[in-house]
Amino acid sequence: MYKEKIDKAREIIISMFEMSDDELFSSNKRYKFVDARKMFFLVCHELNIPQIYIRDYLRENKNWECPHSTVSKSIKVGVEAMKTDKEYRKVIEGIKSKI
Repeated sequence: MYKEKIDKAREIIISMFEMSDDELFSSNKRYKFVDARKMFFLVCHELNIPQIYIRDYLRENKNWECPHSTVSKSIKVGVEAMKTDKEYRKVIEGIKSKI
């Protein structure tokens, strides 16, 4: 049930940021990659996908162990950005509408 939504969110984010799957789910700290991961986690959160399912998906499908704190902080920062930045909120809503 959640896998399809996560896959679609992943596809949209990597297309939007013009990056590969490996780049999205790497531990690279360059802003482009961090911002894309943050947006991925936030979109999943906005789609009501529990964090444990996101982490399980990454572990099983992308062989990436993502700490709970990374997901939580990304969501927290993203939610705050949506409150203050109308353009950011518009982008997130646009992604959600495609899923």
